[in-house]
Amino acid sequence: MSWWFTKLIQQLNRMMYMAGGVALFILLYVWSVLSASKTVEVPLEARIPEHPLFSLAEHSVYRFSHDLVAQVDHDVLGYVFSTQEWYWLKGLSLISQCLLWGVVVIGLLALTSAPIRRYGFSMVLMAAVVLNSRVFDLDNQASIHPWWALFLIIMPMLAVYVDIKKQLPMRPGQRLALIAYASQTGSAKRLAEQLHETAQSLLDVRCVSQLTTQQLLSYQKVFFVVSTQGNGDAPDTAHSFLRDIKKQTKSNVDTEFSVLALGDRTYNTFCAFGHQLTDLLRQKGFKLALPTQEVDRMDVSAVDHWWQQICGRLGIVSDTVSMQYDTFTVVSNECLNPMQTHRHVHRIRLYCSGARYRAGDLLAVQADETNEPERLYSIASYEKDYVELLVRRHLRSDGHVGLVSGRLSAMESGDLVKASIREHEAFHLVDDVPLIMIGAGTGLAPFVGFLKQKQAWQSQTPSWLIFGEQYAQYDDYFSHDLKALKHSGVLTRMDSAWSRPDGDYVQTLLKRHQAEVRQWLAQGAHIYLCGSREGFGNEVCHTLQQILSDTYFETRLHTDLY
Repeated sequence: MSWWFTKLIQQLNRMMYMAGGVALFILLYVWSVLSASKTVEVPLEARIPEHPLFSLAEHSVYRFSHDLVAQVDHDVLGYVFSTQEWYWLKGLSLISQCLLWGVVVIGLLALTSAPIRRYGFSMVLMAAVVLNSRVFDLDNQASIHPWWALFLIIMPMLAVYVDIKKQLPMRPGQRLALIAYASQTGSAKRLAEQLHETAQSLLDVRCVSQLTTQQLLSYQKVFFVVSTQGNGDAPDTAHSFLRDIKKQTKSNVDTEFSVLALGDRTYNTFCAFGHQLTDLLRQKGFKLALPTQEVDRMDVSAVDHWWQQICGRLGIVSDTVSMQYDTFTVVSNECLNPMQTHRHVHRIRLYCSGARYRAGDLLAVQADETNEPERLYSIASYEKDYVELLVRRHLRSDGHVGLVSGRLSAMESGDLVKASIREHEAFHLVDDVPLIMIGAGTGLAPFVGFLKQKQAWQSQTPSWLIFGEQYAQYDDYFSHDLKALKHSGVLTRMDSAWSRPDGDYVQTLLKRHQAEVRQWLAQGAHIYLCGSREGFGNEVCHTLQQILSDTYFETRLHTDLY
């Protein structure tokens, strides 16, 4: 439910009180002045109109001219309304009617939303009762029975106060439902936004980095879509949110929640953060609506199972969940190390009209028509409508070629690929600051994009690339691009570590140049690390922990390890 509509729904009771109060004032005021008036015992010389403007109890009110409205009982003049007084009554009547018709319109719109349908219907009914009191028919020849009109005004207001407002599923100031995501590589964000699109009128969607505990409590239901990174750790975007939740003292909380945990079952820490979040929220008093749903490598059937339960709780009907992809066309496919006996790496250029991304983002490639999960690749470019990938043709332990990497490396110009951009917020450039980029193998890809983005910015800040691979004569990827970037001054420094035959590794380079690394950090540099987690990633992180202070390690290091 959109923010503005939620606010309108929550104001319906106030609108009823205001409209009913104005109607009650009009009725009592007119009744009192007509009953208390002293009639003038002189027959009227003016001709009395055939029909009164309205009658109230035994009193009748007539319009004698445009500016003269007066009470006449038994051909005797009674109370005479001043022009200002009469227009004030008409103005108040119009305001009250507008409020009541506003309640009717908003209530009818609420009928389209199952959780508030009963509330909307009740408010429409109560507004119709007040409108039927005839208090507003002061110039329509209405015959108003004061005690009956009094009942028709007071009864709906009492009903709203005592019972009907309890039908509203949100407290005052509370919204109905939220999808909150914590994403490291963009998959959780993409999924959350896609689920939001299927129920846009009922759900807000926000990253947990934008949420505080108090904002969370402003919703009746919160549905989390979260991923796990590293050794069961929370995504970088969730750290501030977790600190805020941990400060919360346990209390009785009306907000209920459920967690959709994304992960990869091949890791021992499969979906660990999703379960940690569930335990933490329960400890703080939040109510668990549904058990935590684990999703192995974006298994759509598991996502759909959870989502259909959510839709049932919201009272909506949703289509089966399916991941949405764009169509990319292969422009070129070049093997960068054809002399290697295996471990071939391909530079693949794709085109998709309207493709927009930032350096550091990922491309999720659909496996095929089977139930295989999508594959994520770092984007090695910074160009409108075009995406470049650095893809290694993966050989499994059984000797078979990887499904997606094998298909991509065999593609030719004109072939089509189903894929979609994944926003990788945690791996974007932090403004135009000095960069230390550390990558191995295909982990070089995002840094080519970084440097081209800095080139587009006409950046004057220094950039240092530390790259590791096996053979200098075979595996010097993007060599022409990097030489051009270095010549233009965008790439200030580049160090390479070739493990064969030199036996040189990235972590060795870091230890050798640790004083310079610290100096760059003192000048405001941020470190970006990309590559395989096993071996390279873990070793480099361990080395950086030894080199950097805890503050720099926690605030200046950005990782994309796979």
